[in-house]
Amino acid sequence: MDTSEYIPWKFTTSLGNTYIYDKYTNMVIPCSEHQYQAICEYQNTNIIPEDSYVHNMINCGLFTNHGQFCDSSGNQEEMFNQLPSTTLILDITEKCNLRCSYCIYGDEYDYCSYSNKQMDFSTARTAVEFLWGNYCKRVERGIVEKPSIIFYGGEPLMNYDIIVKIVNYCHENEYTFLYSITTNATLITKEISKFLVDNYFKIAISLDGDCQETNRRRKYLNGNGAYDDIWNGVENLVSYYKSINRAPELTFNVCFDYASDIKKIMEYFDELENEIGNIFVNMSKIANINTTYYSRFNQREIDNYQQTMNEILRSYLQRQQSGDLKELKKYSLFFQFLQFKSRYTTPITKHCNTCQIGRKMAVTSDGKIYICEKANREISIGDIYEGVNWIAVKSLIDSMNKIRKENCSKCDVSGMCELCYIQFIKNGKLVFDKQSCEEQKNKIRGTIKSCYDVLERIPLAFE
Repeated sequence: MDTSEYIPWKFTTSLGNTYIYDKYTNMVIPCSEHQYQAICEYQNTNIIPEDSYVHNMINCGLFTNHGQFCDSSGNQEEMFNQLPSTTLILDITEKCNLRCSYCIYGDEYDYCSYSNKQMDFSTARTAVEFLWGNYCKRVERGIVEKPSIIFYGGEPLMNYDIIVKIVNYCHENEYTFLYSITTNATLITKEISKFLVDNYFKIAISLDGDCQETNRRRKYLNGNGAYDDIWNGVENLVSYYKSINRAPELTFNVCFDYASDIKKIMEYFDELENEIGNIFVNMSKIANINTTYYSRFNQREIDNYQQTMNEILRSYLQRQQSGDLKELKKYSLFFQFLQFKSRYTTPITKHCNTCQIGRKMAVTSDGKIYICEKANREISIGDIYEGVNWIAVKSLIDSMNKIRKENCSKCDVSGMCELCYIQFIKNGKLVFDKQSCEEQKNKIRGTIKSCYDVLERIPLAFE
């Protein structure tokens, strides 16, 4: 039992009630100042009086490290084959017909550059066979979750012919994959709409809001905005869905920065939902990792952005108190509240809340395997010809464990941390990123406090 150097986070709600959050169990419990001081005294002396408050809490499993690090000493391949089915991300092209200012392929990110590299059918087919072989091993172990293929880029529809060939190949061989695509939608014709919908693709469209907001950053090489062509692609999809009496199933990936009018963006998608039916809006602040992108903003813009986000949060909490859960279900902007709600039903893994290596694999045009489509291309974990390099996997896990032991052991909110490998990859190794860490801590603490501000007024608000 290890409880050293850890003081649970204490917070006070707007009604003046005090609680502590225990990162090892994700539990939040009422705590008086006297009780909190007893916890602090125990951490300093490691002495537990019999039948004391601290003694009873520890007996209930609180304040106790039950093993927070992944063991890399075992057979990594055996562990890999016990995972639920893997998602294969086929990075089928590095071409893109747009030059979005915040794209990780652009000049402002330390990632990689645009190129004319495209995945050929042979490579894609080998990757699919690799995934199917792994899936069959899992089926033998009783795992029945279907594997999935995500077509990614660049702009994946610039290699549309390969997408069609791979899907047809899977049908011919009776490979029961689920299909997804992330696209800017500018190339979606009526023919492509029919293909995607008929093959039950989950379609994620990059659209940042109305014409003005989208064209501010999503542009062609000549500088012209892409909104009109994106919207034409959306209309082609919606039209075909309606022609076969199926409700549209679309996700919109929205990126925003300090200059974005978040309220206006949400109003836009509210109107869009009224027009085409249920949608999901995946809203993400543009990444601030290894980039110069945010150097363009001044403090006034940052302050205005934060004020707007606080107003949106207050408005959301007011809706919560009246029982209106629409925003929670529709916008990923409020995923922090869903994460808090599911903190008991989703076990804390030894990888914290990150994806376990092997749960998904990104394959590039040269057949190399990476841990994620969002990770830069500095650390490969194998290739589709020789398989996963388990030594490389072990090295990554050991490096992450080292980072967490050195930087996370004393953190009082690490049980809900979402930082993962991709935030720490730099110059071919994992390097702790203090800025990302501080932003994550502030987000988690704000989420917990906001949730309890609501729960004290409406105990069943998140049910």
